[in-house]
Amino acid sequence: MPTSVVECFEKKKVVGSGMHRLQTKLRRVKDAFKVWNKYVFGDVQRQVKLAADEVERLQALIDVEGLDADLHAQELQAQLTLTRAMNCQDQFWREKARNQSFIFGDRNTTDRQLTSVPKLSK
Repeated sequence: MPTSVVECFEKKKVVGSGMHRLQTKLRRVKDAFKVWNKYVFGDVQRQVKLAADEVERLQALIDVEGLDADLHAQELQAQLTLTRAMNCQDQFWREKARNQSFIFGDRNTTDRQLTSVPKLSK
């Protein structure tokens, strides 16, 4: 994996017109960003599933053995990991969404409809 965007952009010399060279270099940068994204963030859905399974496992263990300081610390750490994974998943879907209603919520309420539709005169 290239260590920087500049290294990826200037990795190999490209022959052709200016636009062809730019397109090829941008494609290389895009591929490098895909690899970087997979390396840094990984599979977000899988991380949430693993964190939720770990929390459930620890809670079942606490139900069976009772609560002690070590299990409590492990559960708190697992809950923190789950929260971070869910925040990452939420951010992932916010960035993926092209629909603004996902980001800002449902604004299609009755109040909004009444204010946005002009009143018809007879």
